[in-house]
Amino acid sequence: MRRLLFLLFALHFGCDSGGALGDACKTPSSEDECESGLICTNITDRALCLELCTEQTECAASENCNGIEGSSKKSCQAKPR
Repeated sequence: MRRLLFLLFALHFGCDSGGALGDACKTPSSEDECESGLICTNITDRALCLELCTEQTECAASENCNGIEGSSKKSCQAKPR
């Protein structure tokens, strides 16, 4: 029984990979708060985990591969309407 409880505890707290695509995050340009391949990106008054990109072709047609404030990295950000 102790093993099972320990295993469940370890899985719950030890496997947190960060925020998923579109999840809120706190530190723009941080990759530590988001899942692999995502980066925390400041979008107007909030920050979200968005896909990293290096060129436009890596983003959806509705997104632009734009720079992230305070970083030399880019993410796929929604095009203005």
